[in-house]
Amino acid sequence: MCPLSVKIIAVLCMIFSILLAIPKVFVLLNPEVYEGARNLVEAMSSQAIFPVPFAVQIYHSLLGVFIVFISGVYMLKGKSWALYLLTAWILVSLLLTFLIVGASNYFLLKSVLPIIILTVLYTGKSRTYLLGR
Repeated sequence: MCPLSVKIIAVLCMIFSILLAIPKVFVLLNPEVYEGARNLVEAMSSQAIFPVPFAVQIYHSLLGVFIVFISGVYMLKGKSWALYLLTAWILVSLLLTFLIVGASNYFLLKSVLPIIILTVLYTGKSRTYLLGR
C-alpha cells in the first residue's frame, strides 16, 4: 500500500505541474508577456555564473511540467524509476537555477522545498515503497 507521504507528494507534483503549465504556455503564446519575462530573467541573471538563454529556460520548464507530472503518476504506482527521474530533474533544475541566479537568496529559497521532498521520499516507508521492491 502506498504510504501517505508518497501520496501527498505525488498528488502535489501532479497538481503543481498542471498549474505551472498554464503560465508557461501563456508566455509562449503572448509576445508581450514573453518579452517582459525575458527582461525580468535578464535582470535576475546579473549575478549569473553562466548565462542561460531565456528560450532554453522556457523549454526546460515545459519539459519539467511533463516530467514532474509523470513522476507523480508513477510514484503512486510504486515505480522506483519515477523517483529517480524526479530526483534527476530536481538536481538539473537546481543546477540551472544556480547557473542563472548564482548563490543568491532566490536560489536558497528555491532549494529548500526540493530538499525536503527528496528527504521524505528517500526515508522511512516512502523509501521502502519506492525502492524496496
